[in-house]
Amino acid sequence: MRNDEVIQFPALAAGRMPTPTAAPSKAPGTVLNLVKPRENRAAANRLMAKLARATGPVAEVATIRIAGEIGQTTVREVQRQLDAAPFAEELHLNINSHGGSVTSAFELYASIREHPAARKSARVTQTCASAAIVALLAADHRSAAPEAHLLVHWSAVDTLSARPSDRWTASRHLDAADATLAADRAMLELIVERTGGRRDLFAREMSHEKDMPLPAAVFAGLLHEVDGLFAPCDPTWPERCRRQVGMSARMIGAPNFRFSPSYMAACLAAPRFSR
Repeated sequence: MRNDEVIQFPALAAGRMPTPTAAPSKAPGTVLNLVKPRENRAAANRLMAKLARATGPVAEVATIRIAGEIGQTTVREVQRQLDAAPFAEELHLNINSHGGSVTSAFELYASIREHPAARKSARVTQTCASAAIVALLAADHRSAAPEAHLLVHWSAVDTLSARPSDRWTASRHLDAADATLAADRAMLELIVERTGGRRDLFAREMSHEKDMPLPAAVFAGLLHEVDGLFAPCDPTWPERCRRQVGMSARMIGAPNFRFSPSYMAACLAAPRFSR
């Protein structure tokens, strides 16, 4: 996989990097401007959507396509699609991307999370790798085709994007390392937060350049459905589990991942309308 550019300086990519399997612990010396969702903006959007839906018909579903290399062009195109359906009740993300800019991927994540749709689902049609994983995590319900490829890994420095006159001094190397570690930390924190998976498991997964097996992605919470391998998320499942409290802690024969907060949220966010 090629190392796509993340930021101009230090030039980073969600690509290959020799990194220990433990989570990064070095305090970053370079601050990355990774955009985060604004809760006040999200709340305002939900209020406006509620008023709009009460006063007249609005688009029920918006399909958002994320394809190719992720960069600022992708951010603008996705924002255009979101702006075209500001009050949609469901967002369907179709993802086929090998990755690209980590900073742009976090912008996509924030824009999607701030949209007022109550149900946000993502489907990996072919490939979701590198920085594209950040966009995938913006959805509460995540599925994949059985032939899809998933790859999570540490970020990398793209020295090819530097100007020929640039000299890679010790200071420049240290700044690049700090920014790379900051990007790694942000991606790992987001993955753990959104999946509820184990930090050490994902740190190990990010340390190599091998696809993550789809069943492993489901067990870890990165995906919730794979066509033909796992049953679709059932919107009634969370309530059925709630009624089991005081009886048996878990239903006999049900796999553990189906009791995770991530899976429960996926059941509630499963699309009602066909993709």
